[in-house]
Amino acid sequence: MARAPMTNNLRLPVRFGLVGTGIGRLHAQAIAGLPGTAELVAVCGLPLASAEALAAEFKVSFATDDYEALLRRPEVEVIDLCVPHNLHLPMAEAAARAGKHVLIEKPLARNLVEADAIIHAARSNGISLMVAHNQRYFGHHAKAKALLEDGAIGTPYLVVAYVHVYGRIQGFRTRLAEAGGGTLIDSGVHRFDLLRWLMGDVASVYTQMGRFLQMQMEGEDCAVVSLRFKSDAIGSFSCSWSAKGRQPREGLEIYGPYGSILTEDHTRSLRLYSERPPAGLEDVSEFIFPVDQVESMRREIAAFAASIRQGTEPPVTGYDGRAALELAVASYESARVGQPVKLPL
Repeated sequence: MARAPMTNNLRLPVRFGLVGTGIGRLHAQAIAGLPGTAELVAVCGLPLASAEALAAEFKVSFATDDYEALLRRPEVEVIDLCVPHNLHLPMAEAAARAGKHVLIEKPLARNLVEADAIIHAARSNGISLMVAHNQRYFGHHAKAKALLEDGAIGTPYLVVAYVHVYGRIQGFRTRLAEAGGGTLIDSGVHRFDLLRWLMGDVASVYTQMGRFLQMQMEGEDCAVVSLRFKSDAIGSFSCSWSAKGRQPREGLEIYGPYGSILTEDHTRSLRLYSERPPAGLEDVSEFIFPVDQVESMRREIAAFAASIRQGTEPPVTGYDGRAALELAVASYESARVGQPVKLPL
């Protein structure tokens, strides 16, 4: 990917134009918490009243329902896309042509053809592209990465990941033409990114899936994926939007020859068991991180803003986003043919 051009004045905040007022509201909160680093200068959304309300809440002077008008604003340096999956490609391409950097909510696209087109548009127009895999910026996940790099449990050979949540799915996520799939391409792609980040590239997947409770959806509401990593480690990932329980459960269990690392998203906690703990952690077995979703986005956006000002590659590149998407696409193919699917596709 081509490097974004260096900005002359490193002291100025990076100026964002937000598109979408759903999860986009959390992005607005995150940007508001970064004075001097990032600034929200424009909001675009449908209906116009929603864009105007969000702009008023965050004291932004420009609100519109016209995306082209947003792209013409000279003060906007970054387009922050928080829109349905089918809009990622046309909006990202238009932003790149306008010379705007792009932060794009996951998944990068509905399929690999669209993902490649977005990456090509960024590279050809010399803009920076980052995919919003904010799960990397939760404290418990960052700590898991650091512990693995410190050798706290040795080279991991087994990972168990799960996203077990329940709630009626509505809107574009019910329609394959707009979403590109069901729970795996949406919630699952976050976990696929974490699995690659923590465990390395995947060699093959074998997947079974179905729709059990969310009958208003066209895609799957439950899936179970078996993974073989290129390191020869193995793993499983179960992802469900129809898992009823007392509370949602999302986490990771990573096992190595010297112990285990267990994370839990809703308590934002990490438990470590290690026969060879790193120095200073001999008597520490649990970590709690007060990092909520908005804080994870704040860290993500701060990292992107810093990369733009420094003219360096963003920490979660378009290629990273494509790789996570590729695992979802390979999973769909495996479920279709009833056989393991090798990567890369």
